[in-house]
Amino acid sequence: MATHPPPKPILSTSAEVRFLGEILNDFDPDSFEKATTKYRKPSYQRALSKPLKWNQSLVDSVLRGLAIGGIVMSKWSKMITNEDGEPDCEVFYNVEDGGTRLGALLAFKNNKFDSDTYGGYDNPNIQTIFMKYKMPIIMIEKAPQRAQRRIKDSTYFEALCENFSLLQEGTPLTASDRYCAVVEDTEHNYTGSPLVNFTIREITRRSEFNAYCLLSDIGPRGNNRKKLAAAVALVSGIMLGPSYASESFFEHLSIINNELTEHMFVRFGHIEKLFFTTIQQCLTTYSKWSGERFAGYFAKTKLFTGLMIADVFKTYPPHKEIRMNEEWRLFSEQFNKRWCTLINTYRRNIAQGGSKGAGDDWLNTTVYTSLPEGQKRNCKCADLTNRMEAVTTWASQ
Repeated sequence: MATHPPPKPILSTSAEVRFLGEILNDFDPDSFEKATTKYRKPSYQRALSKPLKWNQSLVDSVLRGLAIGGIVMSKWSKMITNEDGEPDCEVFYNVEDGGTRLGALLAFKNNKFDSDTYGGYDNPNIQTIFMKYKMPIIMIEKAPQRAQRRIKDSTYFEALCENFSLLQEGTPLTASDRYCAVVEDTEHNYTGSPLVNFTIREITRRSEFNAYCLLSDIGPRGNNRKKLAAAVALVSGIMLGPSYASESFFEHLSIINNELTEHMFVRFGHIEKLFFTTIQQCLTTYSKWSGERFAGYFAKTKLFTGLMIADVFKTYPPHKEIRMNEEWRLFSEQFNKRWCTLINTYRRNIAQGGSKGAGDDWLNTTVYTSLPEGQKRNCKCADLTNRMEAVTTWASQ
């Protein structure tokens, strides 16, 4: 096994304690990177909200002096021009972990809800106990600099994004949360992941992703932030193959920062067009009925699109160039016929049975009969490929 010397650290951590009141009096969780307060949320953080009972239980723990977990912050220093027109150093702190807890506690302080046990914040005794609660802080800073090694803000920000994507102490990160941490941030000169950036741009550019796959307005501040993982699975699958037609962040970790090539873009354009043409053909040959959730069939790679990706990459592996020639035309015709037949037969079973379960039962008992249960539902490359082979066998009969 190859070994490498430890890298020179970019981040340095220390422990300290601050009063809860000091933090909440100068905390703006809603403006994210546009905040001007001393305590802020970075662009990749989440805007999570918890149920009232959860918030009240958190407040009760504070008032009782119980531990609610530490808060992770990063320290920032920026040169600004003060009100006298003179240069000054502004110091502020980004909440890397614990923003949901602080947001709930701020809502209590702002009288958005009362403690179910001890009453509201208006009570002077409650205020004193609450504001003087000691909050443990893990403080992240730039590692001590050497004369020949000054850590740039962009390098610091990139390291914080990686720290956020790989480790969280509070509410577990979803795959979409992790992808949001590697999105381009121009303010900090952070280029982010070429793959994730391309996914967001392509979903925005092509209306078919919304019409056929329920994907739109994804990204850190998008209304459909939670769908970013599904978008990455579809886009990276189309571009790179069934090994990446999975929402798992860690399945993409080895390629997350790889540059995309012109060869990849060209292949992606051809396969993307083939997919949307095939999906449209399904509607042309069998019209959508009232109430049918047609786009739901393609919102995840698990049902059809992951298998369609495996089909294309079986004939056109990543290294093979796709040309608009007779070979591609014949393949496209066979592909279109095969998948339109399967998808529309699936839809007819739903229409006749009255539920999506009728279509799934038909797939499992007619098309996937020889597959073990795990391969009928999982999204590893081998699972998608095996289901695709079963579809090919069924379609050729």
